[in-house]
Amino acid sequence: MKWIGTAIVFGLSAGACGNDTPRCTQNCGAPLPSDLTPLSTAVDGDIEGVLLTAQPLRVGPNPVFYRFSHVSDGLPITSAVITQTPVMGMSNAAPVHTCPVSNPLRAANADALFAGKIYFTMPAATGGTWLDQVRIVPDGAVAAHNLMFQGFTVTPTDAVTTFTLGSTTYVTTLTFAAGSAKAGDNAFTLAVHASRPDGTYTPVSDASIALTTSMAAMGHGSSGNNDPVFRADGEYDGVFNLSMSGAWDIAFEIRRNGAVQGTVHYFFNL
Repeated sequence: MKWIGTAIVFGLSAGACGNDTPRCTQNCGAPLPSDLTPLSTAVDGDIEGVLLTAQPLRVGPNPVFYRFSHVSDGLPITSAVITQTPVMGMSNAAPVHTCPVSNPLRAANADALFAGKIYFTMPAATGGTWLDQVRIVPDGAVAAHNLMFQGFTVTPTDAVTTFTLGSTTYVTTLTFAAGSAKAGDNAFTLAVHASRPDGTYTPVSDASIALTTSMAAMGHGSSGNNDPVFRADGEYDGVFNLSMSGAWDIAFEIRRNGAVQGTVHYFFNL
């Protein structure tokens, strides 16, 4: 499987951080790291924010970073409760899709950035786009602020698979330490999230996952595979071995409390 990237240039609209865009994107107590790109800005009352990433957004897990500051004095916010709610906005209709997230920790890092993760499940549909609704309650504040980040693109990949058991939809996301699958050992992370009744997702931390490799054309699988083991935030780390070139099917059977929830398949042609 190959991840196909697209070169995307992101711009900041004038006035998105009040009338002083360079202040909120470059200063706020510290310059922005050179390896991050501002994608979108938003303002609610006295709080302005910038959404940044290290690479263009794509289907699958995306590390994201936020910087928040006060419009009145430009001072950064370094401690807050932050909740992300990405939604798929459709033209002439209310948003109908969301996706799993890992919300930032309460404390910003040394660059005054809050780091989170968004697991986009699909690219933007025809006539629609992803929006990122962020709720922030700074420490010591009573009222919450809601900022809407928009105007960005999500590139398609084959990283995400879903299945449904009863009323629960599971989302699995496969990524590789080396960036893509290759012949030989492949260290990977499989993220597992389950839907809630309100349409949002929660990370699954109690799954046992068994992987099976198979090469139908040759009638065999491979040895030297390590079933994924839970690490944190719904993510499980493991290794599978693609012992030769050709078409491979990697299956992950997911169990909870001893009961099979479903099996997902990822296909690779090396």
